[in-house]
Amino acid sequence: MKVKATENTENTEKIISTKIDTVINQWFQETMDKINNEIKTNTNTLEDILCPSILPLSFKYCNAALTLLNNNFKLPAMALIQILAEITLRLCWCLYGDNPQKESTDVRAQRWLKQSCKEQQKFLKKLLPSFNANKKKINEQISYFDKKIAEIPYESAGNLYGSLDELNVNLKNDLYPLLYSTFNTAIHPDLLLLSNLIKKDKNKYTFSGDFDDIDSNNIKFYVMTCAFWIVSLVRISYKWDYNDIKAQYLEIKKIHENSTKE
Repeated sequence: MKVKATENTENTEKIISTKIDTVINQWFQETMDKINNEIKTNTNTLEDILCPSILPLSFKYCNAALTLLNNNFKLPAMALIQILAEITLRLCWCLYGDNPQKESTDVRAQRWLKQSCKEQQKFLKKLLPSFNANKKKINEQISYFDKKIAEIPYESAGNLYGSLDELNVNLKNDLYPLLYSTFNTAIHPDLLLLSNLIKKDKNKYTFSGDFDDIDSNNIKFYVMTCAFWIVSLVRISYKWDYNDIKAQYLEIKKIHENSTKE
């Protein structure tokens, strides 16, 4: 009976894993095809390029994370999920029409661009003392960002994580675990993480370099969560239906939650 139960669990996990891979690819591909077929994209505003550019980028990150997980590389995949969560957060911040300031998507995209310019300029200034031969080029880049920052008549977006306060409860509940839990540790490995990767059996130590006791499907589910929100937000911004995507997401979520209780 125990063997049978184990087999059933393994079969369920395989089904979930395959379903997640399939729906993520389907969601992105169908939405990207729809954009290519129905949207006449121009580059007059940042709003025009936001969704068409962020969708294929996110698709690549999702597929990279899935590839890593299918090969049992959990920590590297978790680092990518942290990035996906940040993309989701900033995309939602830009597209969230019910924001306190009642700002348009284009205004918010410009504020994000201004923040990006400030951060890039800060990095360049930190690099400057280390580069003797390229100081002129770096100074030119710093001046370029000075000009770009001055051209944008809005405040910069500010700290990415501060954007969470403005979002709806469901999205916040989905993003908090991705932004503030182990996924963050995967991007910034420290001694706490390293100590958790050491296993002792009797007098023998094993150094695995990864989480052996975490199910890859649990991590895959978070990839799907990011994919769901990114694709849904894009479809909502174009006033396209996303009910089928939502139904698929909730179905797999229910199967996943039931499997973790067994």
